[in-house]
Amino acid sequence: MGSLTTSIVAFRDVVEIMLVVTAVLVALSSIDDLVVDLLYWGRRLTRPNAFDATADLATMEAIPQAPIAVIIPAWQEHEVIFSMLAANQATTKYDNYHLFVGAYQNDAATLTEVRRAEAQSNRVHLVVVPRDGPTSKADCLNVVANGVFAFEQAKGIKFAGLVLHDAEDLIHPYELVLFNFMAHDNDFIQLPVFSFKRPLRELVGGVYMDEFAESHLKDIPVRRMISGLVPCAGVAAFFGRDIALRTMADNAGSLFRSDSLTEDYDFALRLGLLGARVNFVIAPASYTIDISSSTDLPEIVGRKLPIATREFFPNSFVAAQRQRARWLMGIVFQGTRSFGWRGTTGIKYALLRDRKSILTAPLIMLAYLVLFGLVSVNLYFRWYLPDEVNRFPLLQEPLVQQLLWLNFAFLIWRLLHRFYFTNRIYGLRHGLMSIPRLPLGNFLNFFAVARACRLYLSHSLLGTRLVWDKTEHQYPTGLHAFDLGPGTKLREADSAK
Repeated sequence: MGSLTTSIVAFRDVVEIMLVVTAVLVALSSIDDLVVDLLYWGRRLTRPNAFDATADLATMEAIPQAPIAVIIPAWQEHEVIFSMLAANQATTKYDNYHLFVGAYQNDAATLTEVRRAEAQSNRVHLVVVPRDGPTSKADCLNVVANGVFAFEQAKGIKFAGLVLHDAEDLIHPYELVLFNFMAHDNDFIQLPVFSFKRPLRELVGGVYMDEFAESHLKDIPVRRMISGLVPCAGVAAFFGRDIALRTMADNAGSLFRSDSLTEDYDFALRLGLLGARVNFVIAPASYTIDISSSTDLPEIVGRKLPIATREFFPNSFVAAQRQRARWLMGIVFQGTRSFGWRGTTGIKYALLRDRKSILTAPLIMLAYLVLFGLVSVNLYFRWYLPDEVNRFPLLQEPLVQQLLWLNFAFLIWRLLHRFYFTNRIYGLRHGLMSIPRLPLGNFLNFFAVARACRLYLSHSLLGTRLVWDKTEHQYPTGLHAFDLGPGTKLREADSAK
């Protein structure tokens, strides 16, 4: 046996051992995912409408409309903010609301666009952040929230609650109707968030379609069921006035923690520890605005889908990596530092699922590398040692083979779930495309973990400042003049009361 073959055999032994170790870890993580899947299907099969709101739109619309404040942070959003404000005023089915936009004193372009919207509608109110940006999204939101309460005092009104949204959001026409209906019985309400439909060729944007469909239709409802916690998505999120004031009193007068990169997630955890009444609502409605696959223009989707916010998520690898790294730093590193492992067993399990991604993303990448090494060694043996017997002795062990078949079954199970939930929101073609998009999502998560670890280590060891690492946003064209359907009169941006 030559020296090269000897080295290849030694490498084979290492690859086999790594394969077994990786397979065991992947199986453990898959069992964790399986628990959530079984809880979901157990509840769906025994109570088919367990995760859905029961009231119909007519019942919701019959409730008197309380004033609602929508708060929107904006840093360098001049390209989208006017369209967002105009479009959502044109499409909403609710009347008694105000839009408060926070923009920084050194962001002249965004200030100009918000003032232009403000001049056309007395629903829109600019709140200037009195310091140069970017600071943090939480800091901007705190200034806006204080502006809301100052507006209350000046006008002598009380808002039923505040709703979080971003500058790229299309608010569902019935979202505020739903919040108004449920406000009396809940301190915090989160609705689903979905990506706008992307062309099949846009793979990175498609990954967001797949992940948010499965997470917001399955994972979050199960999380609420087992832990009582509902993570805040930062958009399509309502919190009542009383719980907002209580949270501010608990946080030195600030609604959000200014140093948090994921202020929404942090806020939801604090609500859970305060014992707030939290809810995640899937309210089906036969009315959704999405992007047409054929024209790239807005269209009404007539089939029954959840009332949810739609937005464009990043469609480039680098932008997606940066966004996910920020989420990881806030959820895993800052969340662990701030909250540790407090709470009930269900809460601790939810926290574990949130934080395990910092380990599972590199684990999956390691599995890909091990598989590549295994295939490479096998090809060498086949080409240069055709008579070699028992080339992979460890893989001949029955227990190892059973472990590998188990992981294969878990993979098929995962792919079926990804297809099912993507198909529910976006149809068959995207459901099928979710299968090849799954590995791309794994690569995205790995590089996001690498970036998050690098930035947080730099912050912890060198004191590097963590600032608002915002995502570049885009907004669908034509929504400000979108036709809501026969017999429906548009609420134009300049006709707001």
